[in-house]
Amino acid sequence: MALVKRIRKIVVFALLLLTLSVAALLAPGSAMARGLLALRVDGKMRTAVVVEREPLKRQRRRVIIVLHGSHSSGARIRQRLALDRLIGYSGVVLVFPNAIQGHWNVAGAALGKGDDLHFLLALRNSLVRRGIAQAHHIFLAGVSTGGSMALAIACRAPSMFVGYSAVLGNMPAALKGQCKLPRPTPLLLINATGDKMMPFAGGPTLKLDYPGPVLSAAATLEPFMLAAQCKEQVGRKLVVPLAPKSRLGVRIDRHIGCRAPVEDVTVVGGGHVIPGRHFGPKGRFGRHRPTGVDAARLIFGFSQQIR
Repeated sequence: MALVKRIRKIVVFALLLLTLSVAALLAPGSAMARGLLALRVDGKMRTAVVVEREPLKRQRRRVIIVLHGSHSSGARIRQRLALDRLIGYSGVVLVFPNAIQGHWNVAGAALGKGDDLHFLLALRNSLVRRGIAQAHHIFLAGVSTGGSMALAIACRAPSMFVGYSAVLGNMPAALKGQCKLPRPTPLLLINATGDKMMPFAGGPTLKLDYPGPVLSAAATLEPFMLAAQCKEQVGRKLVVPLAPKSRLGVRIDRHIGCRAPVEDVTVVGGGHVIPGRHFGPKGRFGRHRPTGVDAARLIFGFSQQIR
């Protein structure tokens, strides 16, 4: 009799564990899996933070890779950009690589070489080999000097990723006249006219690990518009700022007639600050920045429209 009672207790406990496991899997806020992917590239150990919703059935998915800015890390830009809140059950996987000592080799990438270019290619191939990513649906975004890095890769190795986005980052000036895209390449560019660290009109950067110089936002867009055969006409949309007393305005240009989507978002009067909501130091949402636009939503939406 004692043995029967003991077996019953074990069965009840096992059922309880099973119930809790299923509940945890189905709960919206608890189904995020996080891990550190490590690769040895050019004799150095390189890492990236991987964030995904645990799938019931493992399959290859769309991936968004985000490059952090100066003296930062994958974990930090993940917190600041807060893309996690948007992926839901879309199946999208987020990857946040770490630069060596927080510094991307933008100059090397602009020349079509360098350790970081090799690292991102190895990372891309590893995600495909591990069955995580669809080879033709890996999107690359970058913030600040990470944005300049993404643009350098777009020019030197455009077929490496399905599309690109740069936030508060312009193209390295070394690529002026050198960015000859062989095919239409999707690009989302988000910049601010009052940005002194990554100058909107071009020139040397300020207080960043890549001293520049960089091209203007208009010159950065030009090769992408040319390759996509965009018409001169653009669709302009003004977004009203959320803060009534703010002098900031937002202009969104969705270029018409392009063979690949090319969009640029300009925060009029804004500085070197990621537009939109972000997580604070304790992981909680900070207040919405007064720009009337959310960089994370723009990146996520743009990457999803590319087929």
